[in-house]
Amino acid sequence: MLNIFPFSIEVSIKLNLIIFTENFQKIMLKQKHLGLLVTLIAMVMFLGCTSKKYAKLALKNEQAGLFEDAAELYLKSLTANKNNIEAKIGARKNGQITLDKKLAEFTKAYSSGQTKNAVYYYLNTKKYFEKFASSGVELDMAPQYEEQFNEAKKQHVEERYKEALTLLNNEKFAESETILNEIISLENNYKDTKELLKTAHYEPLYRNGKTHLDNKMFRKAYYVFDNIIKGTGNYKEAAQFKQDALTAAQFTIWIKDIENYNDPAAGAKLKSAIISQLNNSRDPFIKIIENPSVVDNSQKNKKSFFDIVNKNTNAQNLKIDGVKAILIAKIDNIQKAPSALNTKIMKGYIKSTKTNANGQRIDEFRKVEYKEFFQSSYTQCFFKFQLVSTENGAVLASDAATIQTQDEVRYATYNGDYSNLVPGFWKFANVSSPEDRVNNNFGEVQNLQSLFRAQRNIKSIETLQNELIEKMAKVASQRVINYNPEN
Repeated sequence: MLNIFPFSIEVSIKLNLIIFTENFQKIMLKQKHLGLLVTLIAMVMFLGCTSKKYAKLALKNEQAGLFEDAAELYLKSLTANKNNIEAKIGARKNGQITLDKKLAEFTKAYSSGQTKNAVYYYLNTKKYFEKFASSGVELDMAPQYEEQFNEAKKQHVEERYKEALTLLNNEKFAESETILNEIISLENNYKDTKELLKTAHYEPLYRNGKTHLDNKMFRKAYYVFDNIIKGTGNYKEAAQFKQDALTAAQFTIWIKDIENYNDPAAGAKLKSAIISQLNNSRDPFIKIIENPSVVDNSQKNKKSFFDIVNKNTNAQNLKIDGVKAILIAKIDNIQKAPSALNTKIMKGYIKSTKTNANGQRIDEFRKVEYKEFFQSSYTQCFFKFQLVSTENGAVLASDAATIQTQDEVRYATYNGDYSNLVPGFWKFANVSSPEDRVNNNFGEVQNLQSLFRAQRNIKSIETLQNELIEKMAKVASQRVINYNPEN
């Protein structure tokens, strides 16, 4: 019995703990449901109060003869509480009074032959009617009004169509376009309105594009005709003019092998990267010529450009077929600086929380050591280039700059659970000192914690050099893209 009794007490405690936990969970679940119920009741009460407030304001407007305002307020009351019968009755009563007034304005315009006014009075009235219907309030509107509206609309549209034709014939395109848009809004497929609208809108653009062509502004002309084709599929000779503009505006470039005596492979990579970025830019005017043919006037025959340049042929005797500019670039003084991984022993504290004899929770800090690691690497070079015209040798674009890429890692490790590690400083591990400090503020603790989750692998020099090449390629390609010979 002496051995069983302590075991029975332990079992009893565990059973009581399980029962307590289950009851506590049930209470919390009930509290959660109760909280949701209280929130729901509060929302219903709020909406009910809001509905009554709007209904009272609506009644005051109704008593003052402001029926349209009253109807709007009754609708707001219904929106807040769709079961407010008084609001529904008030909305129907005041809405009908307002609707009848609007219908009277329509009838007056229709009877006096004011077809435009009649059309828009009716559309406004119909919109008002549908707004109430969408809120569940049915107003009365006789079918005869729609018949009269269709008659007025037919006459109005015909008159506006004639106006649009006259304006179009007089080349008043903007005014005609406004009227044609109105006709389509009233009668979507009326006669040839959509074709006329195409002319009203795109004819001025078409003429503008042709003017650009005549003035040798080929890039502007290209975009004008491109927009016309996107909007219409085609319009007159827009497709042909677009192609003519593109052919005339095309800027052909040959990229010379890039000089880099320290690392020839880097020069080849840079040339490839520039070509890739220019091609990926999807600029319609830039075209890269890989290996152009040239005419050596001194020998009167056509050879590979590489063959002639390598034989130091006099450049004045050369004419490069189909190339408008040469990109010449050079890389100087490539530097690569990988650093060793630096380690530093750091001093900090492990934080724990305990309850003292008085039931107060206090923080305790135990001195510990952890490690911080730091490493950095970079690559750097001096890069310069020129975009030179083959027509007259003029420098069209150029740049020279020191380009750099770098990477660094800084992280920490601790032989244990770092989640309660706090930064600070201590002088002696087992003895207190006035120099000891605990930096237990939120910001510093978070900064330290982030070091344990930080990236630990630094980029290789090869990766950094590839990034360096991409940076240089971006500088050169962007300057080429930004160059516009028509400016």
